[in-house]
Amino acid sequence: MNAESISPVGGRNRSKHVRVRSLSTKKRFRETVGILNRVSDWCGGPIQALAWFRSQPLPSFGGLTAEDLLNAGRTDALRAYLRRVAEGGYA
Repeated sequence: MNAESISPVGGRNRSKHVRVRSLSTKKRFRETVGILNRVSDWCGGPIQALAWFRSQPLPSFGGLTAEDLLNAGRTDALRAYLRRVAEGGYA
């Protein structure tokens, strides 16, 4: 999965190839792709991972989604949560 395949998540128009100059936008895409790659196998593929990312409430975060956490700048907390789940911890 790469930034182009998830461009609708960031509000980008897939029909136009525009160079992204904003460092914050680049960082958000990198973080999003990293999270999606991490959960893709668990979810059954990239499309399911994107659906999880956008809509699955996470009980450990009061029902916020992974997308909500990234938007709030809580990427480290999300990564720690995924690491804990990967090690067999409770969601």
